[in-house]
Amino acid sequence: MWTVTRALTASLAGLILIGCQTTKVSVTGQNPEAPTWMGGQSETATSVSTFNAQSVITVAFNDDEPSQRKLKYTPTTREVSPGASLMGWSYSEDDGASWTYGGSVKPSDDWPVLWGDPAIASSRRDQRYVFMSSLAVPKSKMPASGTINGSLVSFIGGACIARSRDGGRTFDLYQCMHNNFEFYDGGSMASTTAGGIFAAFIATDSGRFDIWSAKDENAQFVKLPDPFPNCRMAMHPRIRVGYPAIGLGEPDPSLFVAGQIIDCKQGALARDNPEQDNPGAFGQIIINRFHRGAWGTPRVISEPSAVNPDITLSDRKLRTGPQFSFDIGAASQRDNDMSGKDEIRMLYTRSNGQRLWVEGSFCLYDLSQPCRPAPEWGSTPGFYNYSGDQFTPNVRAFPGFFGLPPAWAATFVSRDHDPSGNTVQIRRGFLAALANGTRFLISSILVYPLLVCSDTRGYWGDYDDLQFVGFAPNSSAARFLRTFTDSSAGCTKRWEHLAEHVHVGSAAFP
Repeated sequence: MWTVTRALTASLAGLILIGCQTTKVSVTGQNPEAPTWMGGQSETATSVSTFNAQSVITVAFNDDEPSQRKLKYTPTTREVSPGASLMGWSYSEDDGASWTYGGSVKPSDDWPVLWGDPAIASSRRDQRYVFMSSLAVPKSKMPASGTINGSLVSFIGGACIARSRDGGRTFDLYQCMHNNFEFYDGGSMASTTAGGIFAAFIATDSGRFDIWSAKDENAQFVKLPDPFPNCRMAMHPRIRVGYPAIGLGEPDPSLFVAGQIIDCKQGALARDNPEQDNPGAFGQIIINRFHRGAWGTPRVISEPSAVNPDITLSDRKLRTGPQFSFDIGAASQRDNDMSGKDEIRMLYTRSNGQRLWVEGSFCLYDLSQPCRPAPEWGSTPGFYNYSGDQFTPNVRAFPGFFGLPPAWAATFVSRDHDPSGNTVQIRRGFLAALANGTRFLISSILVYPLLVCSDTRGYWGDYDDLQFVGFAPNSSAARFLRTFTDSSAGCTKRWEHLAEHVHVGSAAFP
């Protein structure tokens, strides 16, 4: 699809930083006295809200805290009873220096099981309101025995949203939604300064993205039209709300959605050139924009990328989830050259059958021109001297504000320190770009090696999150928080559906 020019100079490559470890903070499982110690927490989604001069950071996660007594494990299976909830969260009132366990959202009679895959977003208009989503099992799909054994794939039939009215400290079930009770997977949320809230899921049976919209913080969610009506989608959707820069047009926001495809029909996607109608290839990521009440024409934003790859470690495997992330922020330059119009930036995982690496791409805000490659923003072979696998990237932008400089932050998981072992580390980076269009990654280590304590299926949390959370102390530098699955307490047990210890950690930078 794309022709790549490798133009990094030695001087730019020298800007890659070795760096020092950022202090890791335990979000859950801090010690044996913590309420989360005996259970497992994994997969994270993060929001930040500020009101009444108080900033609250909330981390949602899959939570099998055992005091519910609704989940029972054996070495080969698990039993799930009505009332089980994996919809857990913790919050911080001191910028992530310490965390308080909030509990788990209570299910309803009609939706008796809440089953994780968390997403979360605070309202940009009134940040008292924070919304969190979870997959869910409807009463109509519960087996006659009253309990579910093993996998829940045959029983999940939609999703539920919980709402906080105190900035993300407490949550109550708000609304559950479904589309003919199809199996939903994944979850992604976003919001606007006008109070609009969005939640997205994949209906895996039909390969369709369902995006639900509430016009304000107290409205009910209704389903939007299909953003990719002529494509079958794979894996989780990701949504973001973006605003055009000053001078680029009307101020109203746009909702963007991106996802990997299984296949698309001819004519489903925007043409990359007038002579060619590109139907898309398996694993490519496509993106669309919802603007003034209608979707545009989807456009390809990546080369074929890895779809839910399993990673072979020394004596275990690691299952992964969605392998792409994007955000909307400030462009690197603004002239008549497309190379500078990169308000949308994405990182995604690629594979050559030998290893995984992270690669980048970018698009113009209104998607009016073809998206372009930016392999220099990742760990692409030939640009940097990474070894082992790099995967599960996250991207977050701070667009800048009244003299505060914009920033583009990224994190990804890497095995370059231990290509054949059982540990991973988390790297942080900034997507840098010069006025002449040259791009490069300024990278350093965020968290030193973490032991992977996956269950025997390979599950250790399929994804994590990166969020802009404010500014560094006594500085105008944008501050970002990465939350992640953390087994620093040791790996004492590995069953079919259970691993111990599995908790949540966090690390902020700069």
